[in-house]
Amino acid sequence: NNILGWIKCEFDFTLVDNDNTKKGKKYFNKKVESLNSIDIKNYNNVIILPAFFSKDIKDDYIKKGFKGKFIEIN
Repeated sequence: NNILGWIKCEFDFTLVDNDNTKKGKKYFNKKVESLNSIDIKNYNNVIILPAFFSKDIKDDYIKKGFKGKFIEIN
C-alpha cells in the first residue's frame, strides 16, 4: 500500500501531521495542517499511515471529538 498509487485518483482530503517540520509544506498539492488547526468533528474518516503510531493518533483524535472511522495502512 503506497500513497503514491493514489495520485491519479481525485480525493478530497486534508493532510495532518504532528511533526512541526512538515507543517506548512505541500505534498500532493495539499498543505500539511496541524491537528489543532482543523475541526476534526467535520471529518468522517481518518487514514493513518504508518500504522506504527496508530494507537496514539487514535487516542488524540478521539480526545478532540472525532467519532468517525479509522483506516490504518501499514
